[in-house]
Amino acid sequence: MSAEKVHFHASDGVRLEALWQAPADARPGPAVIIAHSHALLAGGHMHTHLLRALSAALLAHGIAALRLNFRGVQGSAGAFDDGRGELHDLAGAVDVAAAHRGVDPDRLALAGYSFGSRVALPYALTDPRIKAVATLGFPARRFVQSTLDLHIPVLLLAGEADTTTPLHYIEQFHARHPTTTLHVMPGANHHFHGEEPQAAEAVAQFFQLHL
Repeated sequence: MSAEKVHFHASDGVRLEALWQAPADARPGPAVIIAHSHALLAGGHMHTHLLRALSAALLAHGIAALRLNFRGVQGSAGAFDDGRGELHDLAGAVDVAAAHRGVDPDRLALAGYSFGSRVALPYALTDPRIKAVATLGFPARRFVQSTLDLHIPVLLLAGEADTTTPLHYIEQFHARHPTTTLHVMPGANHHFHGEEPQAAEAVAQFFQLHL
């Protein structure tokens, strides 16, 4: 199914763009907001192969997907804010998804890749509408000593050969937060190059279980 371009406002008023894709089923169902990697350091945006694969896998499992461009990226207004203003971006995206007529507002989740997961996980723990969160290439080093209250299901999808966010930091985070689900993809790097469909399927199956 083709993606529909939508525009909305972050909770602090910044105008943002996103892509909306939903199953053909008319009944209200679950939806996942997808957050991209670092735009300045990694060229992240909502059109990357990995995020497109995530949307496709979610759709195949009957789950709607909203991919947003954070502030300052492509057609989104504003400027990069190192994870602060981007929390407002996610809040606005959740509002959009929750209000969509094809979405059950009690079945919302977040998925974040790299920088996107750095924003998505803390945000998810503050918004009671979010029922689960999946991280890919989670920058766990900055969170190893955290005392986050992980009261919702959390997926840690990690590449065994990730040199950007080395696996041992994610394993340490998992050990500190044993309620998380750790899924290691053998041989995969930080970008999941060549492994996008497999990574996306793992995320979709996680959400099918928890939404």
